[in-house]
Amino acid sequence: CAGICAAHLDTFTNALNQSASDLGMVDTKIFTPSGRPLYPFSAWCYIDKAETTPYDMALLTIALQSRFPELAAKTMGQARVTSPITSDKTHTNAGLLANYDHIKFVKTGTTTNAGNCLACYSEIRGHKLAGVIMGAHGGYPNNLMLSMLEKAADLIENPRPLPPQT
Repeated sequence: CAGICAAHLDTFTNALNQSASDLGMVDTKIFTPSGRPLYPFSAWCYIDKAETTPYDMALLTIALQSRFPELAAKTMGQARVTSPITSDKTHTNAGLLANYDHIKFVKTGTTTNAGNCLACYSEIRGHKLAGVIMGAHGGYPNNLMLSMLEKAADLIENPRPLPPQT
């Protein structure tokens, strides 16, 4: 069974990597179906690898929103999970960002190497923006994301010249 399972895992991750490449995600390499650590056969076969960049995650966020908007919308408060650690609480993927009408899609994730990561798609003041924060510690940086999106919209509306290089 181990050989068959490994073959299917390789086939699946190869397909994911091809799809990522097709989207232009040239700095992304997927090793497990979820990006989370995987123990396929035993502890000695532990896989805890995933490689990507904020730019590649922004490309993925934009592609998901444009190609599958109804699926993206399900992340905004409809998809709920009960944590086995805090079984008395129900969590949504979007968290507090679901309270903002301009936020259309949110994906959170955590890995050992990347820490807490947050990707979102926003249609703020008529501007379509993707935002990605990686490597946060102590929770998801919702307020920082909101601030970044506001500042990005401000810069689009009021461009400023770059300071001279020194």
